[in-house]
Amino acid sequence: MQGRRKEEESSALREKRVCGDAGDGGFEDRCRDAGDGIGRDAGKDGCSDVGKDSCSDIGDGECDGAGRDLGDDEDAHEDAYEDRKDLEIEEEFRIWRKNVPYLYDMFLSHVLAWPSLTVEWFPDAIRNEESETTTQRVLLGTHTAGQEEEYLQIVGITLPDTVCDASLKSREDGGYGFGESKVKVLQKIPVKKEINRARCMRGNSSIIAVRTDLPEVAIYDYTKHASFPKEAAPNMVLEGHTAGGYGLLWHPVKDGVLTTSGYDGLICTFDVASGPTPAGVIKEKEEINDISLSVFGEMLAVGTEKAGTIIIDKRDGSRKVLDSGETLCSQFSLDSPNVLATGSKDGSARVWDLRNERAPIHVLSVHKDEVVQVQWSPHFEHVLATAGRDRRVNVWDLSKAGEAQTEEEKEEGPPELLFVHGGHIDALADICWNPHEPWEIASVGDDNTLQVWQLSAGVAPDPEEASDEKNGQ
Repeated sequence: MQGRRKEEESSALREKRVCGDAGDGGFEDRCRDAGDGIGRDAGKDGCSDVGKDSCSDIGDGECDGAGRDLGDDEDAHEDAYEDRKDLEIEEEFRIWRKNVPYLYDMFLSHVLAWPSLTVEWFPDAIRNEESETTTQRVLLGTHTAGQEEEYLQIVGITLPDTVCDASLKSREDGGYGFGESKVKVLQKIPVKKEINRARCMRGNSSIIAVRTDLPEVAIYDYTKHASFPKEAAPNMVLEGHTAGGYGLLWHPVKDGVLTTSGYDGLICTFDVASGPTPAGVIKEKEEINDISLSVFGEMLAVGTEKAGTIIIDKRDGSRKVLDSGETLCSQFSLDSPNVLATGSKDGSARVWDLRNERAPIHVLSVHKDEVVQVQWSPHFEHVLATAGRDRRVNVWDLSKAGEAQTEEEKEEGPPELLFVHGGHIDALADICWNPHEPWEIASVGDDNTLQVWQLSAGVAPDPEEASDEKNGQ
């Protein structure tokens, strides 16, 4: 499918799709976080001085945001600190919202009843020629912390194919996101436990694997369930783990082969066509946070709390260890079996060439909190997205690493930092590149929102131009 790009216009402020789900609160109430800047300036010091003249040292026994003496009351200090953070976020949002037309070709924020820790695009897309729209689906879960029933959810998203659609020029006419919601829950399947991760099978996206804090891995065929059943049992339950976890991925080449990992230090490989017991088990000495398979499935990356990232060659069982720190996530390049990205608790993402494991080839140290997800773009070999608990998604173009910068540019960040998305008010949980739309990402976080956003053409190159550049034309 051709990338969704805006029509040519002379104005710098082109008509862009800025969709803040209508619901009951509108755009401003639902997108309450910030990205403070334009392009890769976003997330820089757009709101560093908020409240400074009121109190510059909250927590040091000085005052709260209103200048009141807090004495030695620790609870009062903590409350004042939280109040100030809220004020900063409010001010950041005001700045970010003003810059949204410059930052995005498309932005949609949809409130969820409960946070989702997982998001993945389905591979299909349906084009409606009459309405000039495209509908895609995303896979979500729920995280209610036991307060309500948990669900596996399939959500449809309908967006216009061009950003100059007349319905987007006014908030009064039921345009996309400002009036009638174009995000619709299509199916909700009850599950036993809050979903840590859910992924569709390669080659047959109706088969979905679900990982929770239960030892068992559940397999659902959504075509065998009603749209909104009151109860539902998994179509298959895979056994072999003694604890839950997050590690879950389908083999990139072999259909029906699933690899899982967990807090029990086990890595189990299943062939779902052969039954619920693992075809192979690897035992590590500590908890496993994440796993990744190389593009042909020959190399396995195992992200651990203490040992860093363990690389296992599945052909001969040989091992090597990458000093990636307390590793929360990893993903192999979609183009090279030797390139791996990892994300760590120290807020850094690292990119490795496995032919020289002694040191990473890139260290990306911009996040201010744990990096919880790394994902390579399916469209551009050198483009990587990283998501953190600092409420940011950073988009990197590693082909720009090492480029000369002016002193002013250095203050904005390293040359490879292409863009910072700041649309979430709380920690990120998961991200996923849109397989049909270059430069478009779905993100979910602890703030109960699903956000879908596409980098502005002023920041990210047009797909055809990038392809020409890659081919040396």
